[in-house]
Amino acid sequence: MNLRISTYNLYQFCSPPYSYYTKKEKFSTTQWQSKLNWIEQTIKNIDSDIIAFQEVFTQNELKELLLKNGYKHFASVDEAICEKNIFQTCTVFLASKFPINKIETIKTNKDIVDIFEFDDEFIYSRKPIKAFIQIDNEELITYVFHLKSNRLNEFEYKFSKNTKVEEKIEKSLLSFSYKNANALKQRLCEVVHLSADINKTLKTNKNIIALGDLNDKEFCLSIDLLTSKTLIEQIIKSKSLSNLKLNNNEKQILDSFYLDKSYKTRPATSYFRTVGNVIDYIFISNSLKQFFKKYHIYEEHLKDNKDGSLLKSDHTIISIDFNF
Repeated sequence: MNLRISTYNLYQFCSPPYSYYTKKEKFSTTQWQSKLNWIEQTIKNIDSDIIAFQEVFTQNELKELLLKNGYKHFASVDEAICEKNIFQTCTVFLASKFPINKIETIKTNKDIVDIFEFDDEFIYSRKPIKAFIQIDNEELITYVFHLKSNRLNEFEYKFSKNTKVEEKIEKSLLSFSYKNANALKQRLCEVVHLSADINKTLKTNKNIIALGDLNDKEFCLSIDLLTSKTLIEQIIKSKSLSNLKLNNNEKQILDSFYLDKSYKTRPATSYFRTVGNVIDYIFISNSLKQFFKKYHIYEEHLKDNKDGSLLKSDHTIISIDFNF
């Protein structure tokens, strides 16, 4: 069966009269209808069987739009916090044309939290979804994530393709000691939780997709911790980020972009002040590699305005096709 799976950051999906983050940040009725029209047309254009969404404040409005367009099954694990008609948080959301057998989130693991020595209680910035989707006789485990963003613009290192994992870990730990990388610490704790759960799940179900907004750049430590079977198993065993050795780099999940050989360069998925970065990803387990067909990126709305528009999105939409 041919399948298409997508991840789509909606950019402040918040229906009026509600505001997001501050009272003045909200859509007029006309603006909101324009945004809904564009989202609906985009959903029709990408024609996916399963879509992971980020930046969802008002879930009922999104569900209503999706029901009109052939999606009958939905997954969410929390609701955005709203006070006096102002949303303080957003959520992730999943829509599927196939039945969802079970919906979970990833529970907080004290051993993992202790590694990062938080001053306050650890809480996910957005709770990740773990959905068990039934596709004919197979079950596809689908994780949806939107990791901690660096909204305070704290200092974070930029790494290259040639930067060794050990160097990334050393510099990150140094930043933690200086207390100038709280967003990074939060994000890495979230990604270790996600990676550990994937590692455990792979022992009983080999068909896994993890997709969403990492809020971290290509070649970042987050990707290493998420994809490397070697690193996550060392962390689980030692309960530490120190002294990790990448003697081999066996992957527990794969970045689907690199399975498509038709791209000469990797397109950015988000821009800030017209500077592009890759922060949206679709990872698949090794068992699905043989069925992979194509990686797609939908970016027409960013060609005229690189930073995106509130009436559309500030992210590209990415999809993969495979035969399952």
